[in-house]
Amino acid sequence: MTSIILLCRNQWSVTKRCLDSVRSHTKSGSYELLVYDNDSTDKTWEHLQRLACNWPELKPTRNKKNFSFARAVNMGMRAAKGRAIMWLNSDTVVTPGWLEGLNRVLDADERIGGVGPYTDNMAPPYQISKKFKPKPNRDLDFLGGFCFLVRKEAVESVGLLDERFEWGWEDMDYCLRLRHGHWRLRLAGSVFVSHDGGRTMKTMPSPERRRTDLQNRGLILEKWLDVRPLGGDLANLFRMLGTPWENYFPDYSIVVPLVGPQRKLTENLERLRKSCEGSRYEVIVVDARERTLRAGPQWPQLRVEACPAGRSISNLLNQGVRASRGEIIVFFDLSTVAAKGWLAGLGSGRGIAPDIGAIGPVPLQGGPDFGKNGSRKRISVDFLSGGCFAVTRAALATVGEFDTHFKRAYWDWDYCLRLRQAGFRLVISPQARAFLDPVDIPGDRKTLLEKWATVKEIAGDLKRKACSIALS
Repeated sequence: MTSIILLCRNQWSVTKRCLDSVRSHTKSGSYELLVYDNDSTDKTWEHLQRLACNWPELKPTRNKKNFSFARAVNMGMRAAKGRAIMWLNSDTVVTPGWLEGLNRVLDADERIGGVGPYTDNMAPPYQISKKFKPKPNRDLDFLGGFCFLVRKEAVESVGLLDERFEWGWEDMDYCLRLRHGHWRLRLAGSVFVSHDGGRTMKTMPSPERRRTDLQNRGLILEKWLDVRPLGGDLANLFRMLGTPWENYFPDYSIVVPLVGPQRKLTENLERLRKSCEGSRYEVIVVDARERTLRAGPQWPQLRVEACPAGRSISNLLNQGVRASRGEIIVFFDLSTVAAKGWLAGLGSGRGIAPDIGAIGPVPLQGGPDFGKNGSRKRISVDFLSGGCFAVTRAALATVGEFDTHFKRAYWDWDYCLRLRQAGFRLVISPQARAFLDPVDIPGDRKTLLEKWATVKEIAGDLKRKACSIALS
C-alpha cells in the first residue's frame, strides 16, 4: 500500500479536480489518501467530509492553523501506514497508471529512495515536458515535491522534512539529504502528472514571496554549499531556476557539443553570449572530455553536461536534446561566428509553419545570395549546415534522435535527409546570419553515402551536394 499525502487550503474546485483524478486513476485498495485541510475558510472541509463517506481510502484531517508544507507533510509521514509515501500537491492532475508506474520504478532497485514523474510546470527543468511522450527512466540530482514518491526505509534513514523551510526548497533539501544518505533519485519516463504550480505563492503579497524565497535559499545554501559534490549541484540548480512564481522557459535551447581539443573555448563562449543578447534562451554545453567549465553568475542561461562516453558527436547532440526546454533547439558549433540578432532571426515557435522542420542562417562566406534586395521571406533549401542548425521540437519528436554512427561530421546532412523524407521543409532565414565552417571527415562521408545512395528520391540531391566538397 502507498500512503498519499495531500495538503489543501481553500480553492475547493482545484482540490476536487485533483481528488477526482486520483480516484479515477488509482486502483482501489492500493493506497490510503491522507488529506490535510490547512484551516480553509471556504467549504473545503465540509466537502472533504462528504467525500470521505463514500471513499474508504480518503482520510481527511483538519488543521487549526495554516501550517507550512513541510510541517503538514511531516504530519502525514508520521501517520502513514504504507510501504511508500507520496507527496502530492492539490493543484496536480494525475493520469492513468500514475501510481503503479512510479511504484514500479521504485521497486526496480532497492537503492532508489525517491521517484517522480514528468510534468508541464513548476519543477526542476529536467522533469518538464510540454508535449509528453514516454521516455527511458533516468537518474536525476533533484525531483520536485509536487508529486514525489519516497521509500519508507529512506524516510526512516534520513528523517522528516526540515520544518525551517517555509513554502519552498524543502523538497530540494530533501533530495540532497537522500543523496547524501546514498539513496538514488529516479525520473519515471512513462509517467506524467500535470501541475499548475505556484498557487500558494500567488496568494502571498509580492514582498512576502520574495522574503520567503530569499530566506529559504539562504538556509539551503548554508546547509549544502560546502558539501561536495552536492553543493555544486545545488549551485547549478540555482542557475537554472527562476523564482518560485516565475519558472523560466526559454524560446531557444542552444546545444553546444564539445569534442576534441577546443582552442579559445572561453573566448568563443563569450562571443556566443554576446550574440544572443535580447533573446530568451538557454545554452547547454555537452562535453565529451569532462573539462572544468563553469558558468559565472553573469551568464545564468549556461549549464554544462558531461558526456565522457559520448564517442560520437551525435551522442552529445542527443544528450543536449534530452536536457533542452525550448521549442526551438539550435545545434551550434563554436567555430561558427553569428551576427548580432541571429537567434531571434531564426523565428519563434509560434511563427514557424508546421511543415518547417529545420532553419539555418544565411551563410556569410559566399554561396547563393539569400535575402537579396532586403527580402525577409524564408528560402527553401535541400541541406543545412550543422554549424548552426535549428530544429523545431515537433520535427524532433517525429524524426527522432541523431544517428550515432556519425562520429564527427555529416550528422547534419543525414538529419536533413531524414526531415525531408518525413515531409518537412528546410529553410534559410534572411534575418539570421552567420559564418559557418564546414567539417569533412572521410569515414562519415562513407557512412552517409552508404545510407542514402539507394534512396531514389534523395540520391540525386545528395550527389549534387557531394560535388561541392568533391565526394566520389
